Amino acid sequence: MNIKHNIKEYETFRIVYENGSVTAAAKQLAISQPAASQFISSLEEKSQFLLFRRAKGQLYATQKATELYKALKPFFSGLNFINSNIWTEQAKTTLHIMAQPSFASPYFVRLVTSFIKKNPLAKISFAATTDRVAQKSLVEGRAHIAVRFANTVFEPDLAHIPFVKSRSVCLLPRDH
Repeated sequence: MNIKHNIKEYETFRIVYENGSVTAAAKQLAISQPAASQFISSLEEKSQFLLFRRAKGQLYATQKATELYKALKPFFSGLNFINSNIWTEQAKTTLHIMAQPSFASPYFVRLVTSFIKKNPLAKISFAATTDRVAQKSLVEGRAHIAVRFANTVFEPDLAHIPFVKSRSVCLLPRDH
C-alpha cells in the first residue's frame, strides 16, 4: 500500500469537513488559512477527487469527501483514544512506544516530552529496539506504537501511518 498523503492533510480535511470552513481549520490547527487551503488542494490533487464544491463563499462536501471522512473516522478515533484520559489519568495503563535506535533522536524525544508536559499524569514507556522486535511486540500486544522507517516489510496485521514527510511511518495493530 502506497500512502500518498500525510496526517496534516487528513486532519485539515476532517476539520474542514466537520466545520465547512478552511478558516476554522486553520485556526484550530494554528496554521495560516493559505496553508490549510494548500493541504486541501494537495489532498484533492493527489486523490484526483474534488472533495469540496465552492459556491458563494461556502464549502459543500462532495460524495467523495463523505466517503473519505467515513474511511478516516477509525483512524481519528484511534488518535483520540491515544490522547484520551485513558493515557492521561493516573491510569493503570502505560503507553508503550518502540522505535528503531535512530528514532531515539532529539526530535522524537521532544515530541514525547511535549506530550508529557501537556499530559503530566501520562505514563509512557519508550524502548529503542530492532524493527523485528517492535513489530512482534505490536502483534503480541506488548506495545501500542512503533516508529520506524517505511522502506521495509510490515507484518500483515499492522497498519502503517506516515506522520512526517520522510521515509518513516508509525505502526499500530490493525484493529487499534
